[in-house]
Amino acid sequence: MKTKLSIMFVLTFSVFLSGCSSTGKRAGMTTIGTALGAGAGYVATGKKAAGAAGGALVGAGLTALAQGRDEGAYQEGVDDGYQLGSADATKRLYFAKQSLEKREAQSGERTSYYVFQGPTETADGQKLVPNTVVVPVVEQSAAAPVTKKQ
Repeated sequence: MKTKLSIMFVLTFSVFLSGCSSTGKRAGMTTIGTALGAGAGYVATGKKAAGAAGGALVGAGLTALAQGRDEGAYQEGVDDGYQLGSADATKRLYFAKQSLEKREAQSGERTSYYVFQGPTETADGQKLVPNTVVVPVVEQSAAAPVTKKQ
C-alpha cells in the first residue's frame, strides 16, 4: 500500500513539475527526468516518500539544466515586448498629434495635408516604386492676424 501511494505521489509530482515547460517535447523530457529522479531518490532513501520528492526535484532541475534555455519561450517574450513597445509608440504619436491640433485650434492655424502621387519614372527613364507624397500646409484663419517674420 505504501509503495503504491509513493508511486502515485511520484507520478503526480512529475506531472506538476513538467507543467513548467513551454513546449510538449520539453514537458515530456522534464516528466521523464523528474520520474527518474524520483525513482532514484525513492530507492536511495530506502523507499521513503521524502526521498522520492527530493529526487523528483533534483531530476527536474538536472533535466532543465541539460535542456538549456527555452528558445520558444524566449522568442515569445521578445514578441510580447515588441508589441507592447509598438503600442506605446503609437499611443505617444496619437497624443503628440492631439497636442499639436489643440495648439493649432488656440492659435487660429489649421494644418491641411495634401496627398499627391509621387513620380513613377525619373528624368533618365528609370522606373520608380509607386509612392505618395504628403505635403502639410499651415493655413491662417481669417480672424487671426498675420505677423511678418524678420
